[in-house]
Amino acid sequence: MLSDSYYTRLEADLARWQVEPQSSLLSEFFCVFAGPQEERADAIKRRVAAILATYLEGISYARLLRTDAQMRGTTSMEWYAQWTRYEDPDTLLTASMSPAERRAVLIFASFHCNGYLRQRAVRKLPDYPATLPFIALRLWDCVPEVRREAAHAFERHLPQATDREVIETLPLFLGRPQRDTDPASLLTLLEPRLNGNRALFEQILADPLRRVRQFGITTLRTFLPTRCNEMLSHRLACEPDPYLRRRIFQTLLDSGQDLGFLYDRLLRDKYPPNRLLALQSLHRDDPAAGETMARSLLLDKNARVRYAAQQLVLRHEPAFDLPAFYRGRVGESPLLVLAEVDGSWSSEDTLWIEPFLDHPRPAICRAAMAALMRIDPWRYVSRIRAMLDSPQHGIAKTAARLLRRLPLL
Repeated sequence: MLSDSYYTRLEADLARWQVEPQSSLLSEFFCVFAGPQEERADAIKRRVAAILATYLEGISYARLLRTDAQMRGTTSMEWYAQWTRYEDPDTLLTASMSPAERRAVLIFASFHCNGYLRQRAVRKLPDYPATLPFIALRLWDCVPEVRREAAHAFERHLPQATDREVIETLPLFLGRPQRDTDPASLLTLLEPRLNGNRALFEQILADPLRRVRQFGITTLRTFLPTRCNEMLSHRLACEPDPYLRRRIFQTLLDSGQDLGFLYDRLLRDKYPPNRLLALQSLHRDDPAAGETMARSLLLDKNARVRYAAQQLVLRHEPAFDLPAFYRGRVGESPLLVLAEVDGSWSSEDTLWIEPFLDHPRPAICRAAMAALMRIDPWRYVSRIRAMLDSPQHGIAKTAARLLRRLPLL
């Protein structure tokens, strides 16, 4: 029998949860299931089970990982909680619990710090609906026996799992600690549902969670090779994440497909590395078209894209006068006062660059500072030194950097 002081403390924790749910309390709540079979304990077990079931509703991937780690790190080891005696986790349950509450208790048992309890709980989870993500979490358990039990449970539950369950497991197959488990062997567990399943991959590629879409982009060619290029080309037009757009483009490039219809879109991509990759790929496939596009990107907002464009233009026309090109387009793009281009600059060029030191846009002012210090550093060193006191942090930082480089100029 549990003491009155235990029930008093537990009631206080339950009251705190009602005011402000704190996940740190969950491990304290779970210990009630190790208590004796008595009327008072059974009533509180039902209340705690209801809390656990509510907590698991719509649980996010990040929250799932935090809860799992927290339970294993903080589950109380009270004197009465002899977890190794629970050969059957069903003994943690009471007859008054609903199926959802019983499911929640077993899921939390699979988070427990005791490896024996985790192993026995994960063995039971396939008997309950919507448990595939919680089973998958144990595929990376620190105990080999738990991992093996989870793999068997995963195979049992996968045929009856919904598409939504399968999708919710996918983030666990990216970026998880692998321990001594071969990630390729784990991926084969999903093969029966993913292989040739276009409808499921369409859901995966359109999922709101970035990690799910990343999984789909990474594995599409493995499980749906005949439709991969078509589906990725369509996805590229609506993918909001720039890094995933780059991964899609690189996957299509590696396939050897003709990407002429994609270059126009990617050369206007908001993410500079995508524009850079598209320019380099276009030049490799069609040097003439690449050189023409490089000229249009000489005024790109990104320095790396501009530099790549400059190199391609000079490769085709070594005598091309970059300083003259930019000098004639200062009004078009005053940021390009050309601190970045080597060429036939002269002291006369400082006359039209110098006014930009007072430009209201800090970026333009910094570009002018760099250009003047490249053309005639000793003439402008005192002016740049005075800008160390600028209220604009970026301008003061640029001035310090230019002055540190001065002995090298």
